[in-house]
Amino acid sequence: MGMSADAEIAYGYLLGEFEDEDYNSTAPAWMETFDGDFEEAIATKLGWKKYEGQVNFNEYSSESYRAWDKNLDCKRQVIQGVGLDIIEFKRYGHVEDDVNRYVLTVKPSQRRADMWDALVITPEMLTVEPVWVEKLKLAANLLDLDVDGEPSWLLTVDYG
Repeated sequence: MGMSADAEIAYGYLLGEFEDEDYNSTAPAWMETFDGDFEEAIATKLGWKKYEGQVNFNEYSSESYRAWDKNLDCKRQVIQGVGLDIIEFKRYGHVEDDVNRYVLTVKPSQRRADMWDALVITPEMLTVEPVWVEKLKLAANLLDLDVDGEPSWLLTVDYG
């Protein structure tokens, strides 16, 4: 398995580096509480409750599995209900052992080029939908992310 560079252009906020070590974390508290699952963090802030029962993952027809699956559908509905299903919080790049870089972006704006690929960027691709700014700011607020100013177009590069 080899290593390659990949690049992505997307509209959003560059959040910078978070140190993820438990004893010296600079990451928002929800990253530890929800193990980095930003959708679970948002849904919980909006009133969704995670299924706490035992789940039999070997029996898809079991009552526990159906209840767990229905609960996940409810989480998705909460996220979609406020229009945040278009938002993605993700890691890019890797600085050292426990330090990673993060962005908050709009999924429909994302364009990715893998190693040896070329990506043609047209002016139409750089059109910002007004709702994107609103949803990025809502997500940043719900996730307690410190963002300054307006979102912008970002180019990130990953190696891995």
